[in-house]
Amino acid sequence: NITEILTAGVTNVFYIQSKDSYDNEVDTNGAPILAISEADPQFFSVSDISRIQPTSATLKYLAKGFYEGVVIMTKSGKFLFNLKYNSIHLQGSPFQITVNPSQIDGGMCVAIGSGTQAAISGEIATFTLFAYDRFSN
Repeated sequence: NITEILTAGVTNVFYIQSKDSYDNEVDTNGAPILAISEADPQFFSVSDISRIQPTSATLKYLAKGFYEGVVIMTKSGKFLFNLKYNSIHLQGSPFQITVNPSQIDGGMCVAIGSGTQAAISGEIATFTLFAYDRFSN
């Protein structure tokens, strides 16, 4: 149940139920599953990808092949969320997820243009405001 649209900085919880090829639940006895997101090369440039660190999810084995995962993404954009067991993708993996920016943070915003330097009463002064969230998205 991987949510396809996330918000930067928000804790996202997901669950994994291990099943065999006949769709029967399988007890994995807590076998390790790797859960990691990486920048989607169809969305980000090569230079962006080199700067974006993969984000790992924390997985906790609950019982009978059932896991709870938690991930917090901070970079907005499109990502591939990989779930692997023994280097093999689980069914449906990788999942494409979209991470939306968090709320605008006034302290992170930038205004540029002549209207930020001086203005004359009764005349139009212009500037451009670049709005960012607390993660610089």
